[in-house]
Amino acid sequence: MIWMATPDGSCTFLSRSWASVTGQKAEEGLGDGWLASIYPDDRANVWNTFIQARDQQRSYQTEYRVKTPGGQFRWVLDSASPIRTSGGTLQGFIGSIVDNQLRKTAELARDRSEHRLQIALRASSIGIWQWDIEANQFEFSARSREIFGFAEDAVTFDRLKRRIDPVDLPEVLRLSAAALDPSRRSRETYRYRITRESDGKVRWIEAHGEAQFTLKDGYDVAATYIGTFQDITAAVEQETKLKEESARLALALDAAQLAVWELDILNDRIAPSPMLNTLYGFAPDAEPTADDLRSRYASGERERLERLAREALERGEERIRAEVKHVMPDGLVKWLLIQAQTAAPTPDGGPRAIGVVMDVTDRKLHEEKLAIAAREMQHRIKNSLTLVQSLVQQSFRPDRSIDEGRQVFGSRLQAYAGVTDLLLGDGQGAADIVLLLDKALSPFWDGCGTRFVMEGPHLLLPERTAFGVGLAVHELATNATKYGALSLPEGMVQVKWRIEFGALHLTWQETGGPAVKKPASKGFGTKLLQGALLQGGEGSVELSFPPAGVCFKAVLPLS
Repeated sequence: MIWMATPDGSCTFLSRSWASVTGQKAEEGLGDGWLASIYPDDRANVWNTFIQARDQQRSYQTEYRVKTPGGQFRWVLDSASPIRTSGGTLQGFIGSIVDNQLRKTAELARDRSEHRLQIALRASSIGIWQWDIEANQFEFSARSREIFGFAEDAVTFDRLKRRIDPVDLPEVLRLSAAALDPSRRSRETYRYRITRESDGKVRWIEAHGEAQFTLKDGYDVAATYIGTFQDITAAVEQETKLKEESARLALALDAAQLAVWELDILNDRIAPSPMLNTLYGFAPDAEPTADDLRSRYASGERERLERLAREALERGEERIRAEVKHVMPDGLVKWLLIQAQTAAPTPDGGPRAIGVVMDVTDRKLHEEKLAIAAREMQHRIKNSLTLVQSLVQQSFRPDRSIDEGRQVFGSRLQAYAGVTDLLLGDGQGAADIVLLLDKALSPFWDGCGTRFVMEGPHLLLPERTAFGVGLAVHELATNATKYGALSLPEGMVQVKWRIEFGALHLTWQETGGPAVKKPASKGFGTKLLQGALLQGGEGSVELSFPPAGVCFKAVLPLS
């Protein structure tokens, strides 16, 4: 499109193509009518450009949008030159307008792309750099200079190298050489440490670059190296912290003998760990299935676990904890504490469960021992109370005074306590018969210790038998002191024992005392001898009263 205008901007000529492009008739565009076809926002710029060129009497070029017959607007490029008389007086302008839509669209798209890139770079704090290899000069963006702490002075490769940590420099040089090698053209991203020039602070950098090559003397050579810098110090510190926390967690799990596992519930696929394999009796590097692990459950345990899981879900809980009994292939019973909770599904999987397993066998066995000990203690207390009740009833008889009853009861209770101390002293609940007899007869040693003759081997008596023997011997000695051999200076007692066919044969024989008569009725002593020594009707006791002295015999099974 060709046009002509006077110095005041009044259009005097428009070519036919103006009408075909804008839909405006030529006569309508003359004068200032041509402004009606220009996009409203562009009119002021077009007019001002024309006025400046007129005042300076120079050529000009400008871009603007014109309206098409369809009502759309297209970009055009308007180029104009002044028309002068032979004397140099400005007569007006002549110009040409060409369609510029494609170029302008591409330019605007490029501008938008560059604008978005700049926004992205600012948001991500990424710096841009370009290395002119032949001139050995770097162009750094403001962000790149900020990262390295560089002032506005020129950046050379040597200056840049001085900022790189000496430990990391060889690897940086190797990767840079690989990028500039035309046979490799590496684009590998690499990390390294720098010491910032402005403040001396150590920072971690992630660099990415790509070399541009040119043909020189028939060979490809690197002309420029363009890339980005990003300060990743915070990310590296976080990674280091996570690694340290992971290491501490691993140490804690190892110290506590905790095994970590993960289960893909949908596919019933377990992700074991070496510790889990060890707890379940597999090799550390084995890959057992979920069913392989469940095969170690004791009977009924799998059903119990599934019930616990269902009940937890019904309560809206996502975690279960249970001590599960296992039976290993060799028959060994093992108790494992299993804790599990649901976890979010992975992108390529379904619902998951994660958890830990801990061997609590020792604690479980200890709890069982405590329970047994508690039941045994309850049994012992009950028996003790029963025996003390009998001691009270038989010691405080109607034919005795309160003082006599108190003396008899105290003596018997002391004997019972002495035997108890002996049995419980080493925690075994059993006693050597020699020590037992010494303990039971010790109250009677004074002044007549040589009057006891004891013959028999060392033998460890079971608890119940030891209690009976201790109380029986104490009762016999008490009666001998009051009425029998020990009531006279020349009297003696012989205690013998032996083992025959798994039974203890015990004999108490008194000699040198007053003549003995059989009592008219059984006292508590006789009842005690029978009740304390005979266990469930097993064994036998015999108490006789020959004139020479009281004789007592007992046969007690030791099983």
